[in-house]
Amino acid sequence: MRTAGAPAQARLSLDRATVRANGQDLAYLTVDLTDAGGTPVYAQEADRLVTVRVAGAGALAGLGNGDPHDAGSFQSGQRRTFHGRAVLAIQAGTRAGAITVDIDVAGLPARRVTLDATSP
Repeated sequence: MRTAGAPAQARLSLDRATVRANGQDLAYLTVDLTDAGGTPVYAQEADRLVTVRVAGAGALAGLGNGDPHDAGSFQSGQRRTFHGRAVLAIQAGTRAGAITVDIDVAGLPARRVTLDATSP
């Protein structure tokens, strides 16, 4: 075991890189705060605001953090991490093409992920 340092990056984990362009298919992207050595940062005082923008052949279905006291909108595109984590759902549209997801975490380098929406 080792104690994490200050958040230095947002580690992104996408459950899959392709969705069906049927207007209903979802992909989930997890945002985890990690220190410079890659150790997850769970301390609540290190939580950061996450801003998400989805463009192209999909849309943001929701952004959550698991905090039972956070009553913010799931569709607003902004949420604070909770114990260093936030999860977003990306919904495919009805046309094939690229889906671009831009993730900005306050004080950390911006990140981008691209998914493919394929014909059903």
